[in-house]
Amino acid sequence: MYSRSRSHTWLLAALCIALLQGCAGNGVTEPPAVISVQPHTGTEQQTVSQLYELHRQWRGTPYRYGGSSRNGIDCSALIQNGFRQHFNQELPRTTEGLLTVGDTIAADELRAGDLVFFRTGSYGRHAGIYIENGRFLHASTSKGVMISDMKNPYWKRHYWTARRIERPVTTDS
Repeated sequence: MYSRSRSHTWLLAALCIALLQGCAGNGVTEPPAVISVQPHTGTEQQTVSQLYELHRQWRGTPYRYGGSSRNGIDCSALIQNGFRQHFNQELPRTTEGLLTVGDTIAADELRAGDLVFFRTGSYGRHAGIYIENGRFLHASTSKGVMISDMKNPYWKRHYWTARRIERPVTTDS
């Protein structure tokens, strides 16, 4: 009986560790070389609106590592699908790949559509899309696709870096 209970404890512990890894990377601590991506267009407010629409479309979809459908999606697939659908841009599929896109920016320079990255463990990496007012869209390992606040102590503690994919501002003529 003791042996069976102990094996269940180990199994539960292993499962919890796997879930907490989030969008695990390969342990690289510095982002790899940058690749170029075509800019998407639109004003800041249009970008905000498109990101809230992306949230409405995917809200409640459960997190699944490696997933890219409504049955389950991970953080990098949500970003890839969102940029393809709303900004007509192809982005890398993995969090490590997303770290190669655009330019690094400071947290106090964040604008709608910027990518935000978090270190969630020794090798864990997590990514989301900044919306506005400290809020970002992501696929949470515990709650699925949702909007979170970067001022939340957890996200504040694990914030790592941000990247901007330049997008020209359109003006009315």
